[in-house]
Amino acid sequence: MNPVIIDLKVGNIHSLKSAINYLGINIKVSDNVSDINRASHIILPGVGAFDSMAKEVNEKNLQDVISENILIKKKPFLGICVGMQYLFASSQEGNEKGLNIIKRQIKKLVVKDSIDFKIPHVGFANVFNFKDDGLFRSIKNPFFYFTHSYACEEFQESTANIALCKHSKNFLAGFQKDNICGVQFHPEKSQSFGMKILTNFFNNI
Repeated sequence: MNPVIIDLKVGNIHSLKSAINYLGINIKVSDNVSDINRASHIILPGVGAFDSMAKEVNEKNLQDVISENILIKKKPFLGICVGMQYLFASSQEGNEKGLNIIKRQIKKLVVKDSIDFKIPHVGFANVFNFKDDGLFRSIKNPFFYFTHSYACEEFQESTANIALCKHSKNFLAGFQKDNICGVQFHPEKSQSFGMKILTNFFNNI
C-alpha cells in the first residue's frame, strides 16, 4: 500500500496524517505528480473556501492528474469536506469550477429556524440513510464532526451509497460510488466513527 494525501496547503493535514498513522498505515503528504501517480490510495482534504482549493489545484496543474487517477486508473479516492465538494461541478461559494465528476452544484446551507440551526454548521451530528457496505460498512448510528456553510442538497442515485445529515433539512453527508468516496464531515475529528471510515476506505474500497 502506497497512499498519498494531496497537499494543497488548505487542509488539516497533520491531524489527518496522524489519524491514518494511528491505524498503522504510513501515508505520504505530497503535491508531486509522480507521487500521486504512484499512489495506491488518494485523499484530498480541504478546509476553507471552494475557490481557494480550486485555484491551488489549477496552479499546481493537478486537475487532469486527479481526474485520470480517479476515472481511468480507478484508484480509491477520498475527498474530505471541501475536498469532496471539489468533485462537483461548481459551488455557490465562488466562481471556480470543480472536477465535474459529480454533476451537481454545491449550495449554501439554508435554515428555516436560525435559533435552533446556525450557519456555519459546526459540531457533531448524526448521519443516516447509508447502506452497510463499503465506506460505511459496520457503522451503526454514527455521529461525525462537521464544520461548513455549503453542502450538496439531498439526492439519491441507485449506483451510489448515499449518507445524509439533517441541519434544518437534509444534505449530503457522504457517498461512495465504486472507487470514489467523499465525506462532508471530518473523519480525523470524529473519534471512533471517523477511524472506522478511514479503516473502511483502506480496506474495503
